[in-house]
Amino acid sequence: MTLKTFFRYTISILFIFSLVMLAFFQMFSIERTRTVSVEKICTIPHYIDMSEELDDILNRVIGKIKLNKTVKEIAELNETNTSYVKVERVYYKLSVYSSLAVQKLNHTPEKYTKMSEILFPSLRKFIDFIDSANRTSYARSDVLLEELLKIEKFVEKNGNTIEYKSKFYRIAIDCGIYLEPKCYEVTEEDLKDKPKLRELLEIAEKNGYAEDSAPFDEWRRTQYLVYKESGNLLLEYNGSCYWVRAIGAP
Repeated sequence: MTLKTFFRYTISILFIFSLVMLAFFQMFSIERTRTVSVEKICTIPHYIDMSEELDDILNRVIGKIKLNKTVKEIAELNETNTSYVKVERVYYKLSVYSSLAVQKLNHTPEKYTKMSEILFPSLRKFIDFIDSANRTSYARSDVLLEELLKIEKFVEKNGNTIEYKSKFYRIAIDCGIYLEPKCYEVTEEDLKDKPKLRELLEIAEKNGYAEDSAPFDEWRRTQYLVYKESGNLLLEYNGSCYWVRAIGAP
């Protein structure tokens, strides 16, 4: 084999090897990307930050929780006209509940307050119903918040046991809030190493949906944020909540 022929074969082999490596690199590059999709779900126009009040409680609770409140506190929440509460980086869907419970007693209590027949029309109507049904266990009824607030003040001042039409009843007020975790706040620090996620969030903010491939390392960081750090909640960005999916297996 002449030197010229040797070089010719060598160059051919190197050329073929280069083509194989290029094809391998392209396959590897395709393999090392994954898809990220972002869908806009809802907006949060207004919320109450209750981090100082609830942070310690919610750190020990997972999922939907129930917290007792006074009628006055419920009335104050209603005045804010909001349906979201924020605690640290988590937004909770807020719903309130309030009801009146009355139990007919079959004995004369040691302490009681005689209730005038002109007070609390809803309570009087409810007591008449309990008496006609001869119920001795607690019965519950929805009462307008305005009247429930007056009943609460009456109970605070006079106690929860009353005499009405020569019969005795015990009053209980059940008020509170339900908090269901919905969104996890995305910060600038979160997006610093996730430029593709930032880009998709900005597109979805305008168009409602965005999807694209992301480098594998960024995809893994996005997956960790979505499924681990946030607790698989929606992600909140610029006042809206997004369903983010890091599609594909690692």
